[in-house]
Amino acid sequence: MQVTDACNACFEQRQTFTQEVLAKVLNQLVEQIPLPLLFMRTVLQAIGAFPTLVDFIMGILARLVKKQIWKYPKLWVGFLKCLQLTKPQSFGVLLQLPPPQLEVALNRIAVLKAPLIAHASQPD
Repeated sequence: MQVTDACNACFEQRQTFTQEVLAKVLNQLVEQIPLPLLFMRTVLQAIGAFPTLVDFIMGILARLVKKQIWKYPKLWVGFLKCLQLTKPQSFGVLLQLPPPQLEVALNRIAVLKAPLIAHASQPD
């Protein structure tokens, strides 16, 4: 609980913990092995605090696909929440998932299925 409280306190200090600072922190955290347990919670908080970070977050999510995020069950749940929260921007990341993980994602978040099919059907 103390780590969660510390994270919340940081997000309240927007003059210090600006969008730029947060982006640098997320860039460093995504490279940690193993990934911090609260990483996806922090990413979701970042989107809530700074909606303009969505494009940056898509880069983070794409890196998590390369790191096989589905192998970390607790982080995978947060990753899926993040995909749902950031649709339609997250469709490109969803389409990077291997077919078995894409199927799991679409079964867990059924509301993504129809819009993703429409997105994938676009000529571009």
